Amino acid sequence: MDARRSVLILASFVIVTLIPAARSAARERVGHVDVFIMLDESGSMKPVFGKVTAFIAEALVRDYLEPDDYLCMVGFSDAPRIRVSQRLGSAAEKGNLIEIVRDLNVVPEGHTDMGRALEATTRQIETLAHPAHQPIVLVVTDGLNQPPRDSAYFNPVRPDRGVGFAPPSSFNAAFLEQACRCTARGHKIHVVGIGLETDAESLARALSGTHTILRSFQIDELRRALAGFWDETINLVALDSPAGAFRAGTTVSLRARLRSSTDKDGAVILSGVRIARLDRHVGGGAEAAPVEGLRIDLARTEWPVPARGEAAFEVRLTLPERFVPGDYAATIEFEQESAVRFYPPQAALTFHVPSFWELHGRVVVVSVMLALAVLVGAILYRRRPVSVTIAIEGETPPAPPRPVRIAIGHAFPVGGGATDRFRVPGLPRRVAVFERRSVESFAVLSSQPEIMPTVPEYGLGDPVEVRGDVRRTVRFIRAGHRGKRPRPQRPRPTHAAAKRAPGGIDFR
Repeated sequence: MDARRSVLILASFVIVTLIPAARSAARERVGHVDVFIMLDESGSMKPVFGKVTAFIAEALVRDYLEPDDYLCMVGFSDAPRIRVSQRLGSAAEKGNLIEIVRDLNVVPEGHTDMGRALEATTRQIETLAHPAHQPIVLVVTDGLNQPPRDSAYFNPVRPDRGVGFAPPSSFNAAFLEQACRCTARGHKIHVVGIGLETDAESLARALSGTHTILRSFQIDELRRALAGFWDETINLVALDSPAGAFRAGTTVSLRARLRSSTDKDGAVILSGVRIARLDRHVGGGAEAAPVEGLRIDLARTEWPVPARGEAAFEVRLTLPERFVPGDYAATIEFEQESAVRFYPPQAALTFHVPSFWELHGRVVVVSVMLALAVLVGAILYRRRPVSVTIAIEGETPPAPPRPVRIAIGHAFPVGGGATDRFRVPGLPRRVAVFERRSVESFAVLSSQPEIMPTVPEYGLGDPVEVRGDVRRTVRFIRAGHRGKRPRPQRPRPTHAAAKRAPGGIDFR
C-alpha cells in the first residue's frame, strides 16, 4: 500500500509540475521575431547579472526562439556594447547561442546611460530587423537612469557637485527623441526593473511599453511576468483567396485573417496596402512582372481583433482588362499606422490568370466540331443516293418502273430490254446513259442522238422527247414524286447530236 501511495504522489507531482511547464512552453505566435535586449551592465547589477543571463538563455533562447529568429543583446553602462547579434539558422546554432548567453563574460561596472543604450538599440533595429518579423525590445535594469556627465542624455535631477558618480538624470528631449524613433516602428517593448529604486515605470511610459517591477530578482516571478509578454501578439495567419482562376478585368475578394493571443481586445489601423513584388512563372523559373494596372485596396482601414480570437477582413484585388495570362506569385504588404500592429506585415499570394483558350477553348472547339458535323451531315445528306424512276407521258406501263438508287457520279443505261434499269418500250437496248452529275443536275449521254437526244445537264422532272417507233416524252423523277408538278423545262437540244460530255459512255 505504501508503494502504491508513493507512485500516486509521484504521478501527481509530475502532473502538477511538468504539465503547466509544457503549456507555458507552447507558444501561440505565428511567424518569426527579432528580439533586442537592452541589458544593464552597471556596477549595481553585479550580484544578479549571472542570474539574469541564465534566465535569458533558458526562458528566451531555449524556450521561445526558433530557427530564423534573431537575437541582439546590447549591454550598457557608460557606453553601449553589442554582446550578441545572431540570427538562428538551425537547432545546433540555438544550442550554441544558449551557452554564449549563459556564459557571457562581462564584469558589471560604471554608470547607467539608458539614452546611449536606446540609441544603439534603435540603430541595430533599423539595420538588422527583418521587415516581416515582429520586433521585440526587452529592457532589464536594476536602477535609475544615470548617464555620465559627458553624455548627451545627462540631465541631472539634483545639483551636481562634479565629483564621483554623476547624479541620476531625467529623460531629456534627446532621450524622448530616441524613444519616438524606436517606437515609430510599432515594436513590443517591456521594461523589467529590479529593486526598489528604478526608473522602469517611467522608462516604459516613455517607450509606450509595459513594465514589471521585481523587489528582488526571482526567476519564477519574472517568468510569469514575461510569459504573457512573449505571447501577446496579433498575427497575420493567412491571406485566403477564392478557389479557381483570377480572370482579367475582374475584382477578386481576398480575406486577411488575424489571430490574437492577447487577453485584451485590440484594433489595428492601416493606411493602405500595396503589391511589393510580383513574379510570373515562365518555364521552370520566375521573372519579375510589372504591377502597373493591378489595383489592391482595403474594404476598411480599422481592423478590430477580439481578445484571443480571430477576425477576417476583406482585401480587394482588381486585374486590368489586358493582364497577361500565366501563373503569378505576389507579395502583399500592409501599411500599418497604429501602435498596435500585426506580424508579419506581408503575405504571399499565388494566383493563375487564364488565357482565352483556357476560358473559351472548349466552347470554341465544341462549336467548331458541331458546325463541321452539321456541314458534313448536310453535304452527305444532299449527296446521298436518291431513288429515281422513269415516267412516260400518256402511257401506263404494264408494271410500275423499278426505282434505281443512284448516287452522284453513278450512271445507268437507258433503252429497251428487260435488263435495262430505265426501260422505254420500243427503243433499242442501251441507246443512252443516265448519269447524276451533282445534287440537282443530271445528264443523258446518248449514243443515238437521232433517237434520244443528248442532254448534257438538266434537273429531275425535266421532259425529254424520245423518237422511236412512236414519239414519247419521258421524265426522270424521284420515286414517289410521280404526281407532283413538273419542274419548268430547261432549254435543251432535241434532235441535233450534242457533243458527248466527258465521262459519258458510248454504246454504239
